[in-house]
Amino acid sequence: MDSLQCFTFLLGVYVASLGLICATTYIPENLREDIKKVKEHIKIDKRVFGNPVFLRHLENLDSKYQVGLQKLLVHEILDTYTTILRTMKNNIENESVQLSIANIEGAIGVLDKKFLKYKDVKSTLQELWAIKTGDLTMQKKALMELMAVYQKASLLVHKTNENQRKRRQALQRQLL
Repeated sequence: MDSLQCFTFLLGVYVASLGLICATTYIPENLREDIKKVKEHIKIDKRVFGNPVFLRHLENLDSKYQVGLQKLLVHEILDTYTTILRTMKNNIENESVQLSIANIEGAIGVLDKKFLKYKDVKSTLQELWAIKTGDLTMQKKALMELMAVYQKASLLVHKTNENQRKRRQALQRQLL
């Protein structure tokens, strides 16, 4: 076998193994079966649905957000699924399907525990969204804190810029 044939063979083996790695699924077979059972019971017709509910938020996730924000978004999606599944389970009378929904809900709960620290961020965001910005007392309190908040935000931006600069420099050193 000459070097070109050897290279072609090795490239083929590499591409084939890469395909297997990319095709790896993290969804257990029993969870797949439970999801399939619920879908069949609900009688989902794909033609009825236009825009996706959750998948559109996950498209290009890596390029849109940093890892922490990606995890926060995924946590929120999983939390929403838990609420949806609970509602479905309460509205379905078939015990077998209820059990499948409970299994799915449990699997989502186990996965969502990996994102537990983001529940604090969620509650903080909810508190911030609940602030009554039109209230005069709240406006006065906000003005009292503005310099400290601005200072912290500026420091965070500076740290982020500094970290990005250090990563660029490290990358440039590696390339040299």
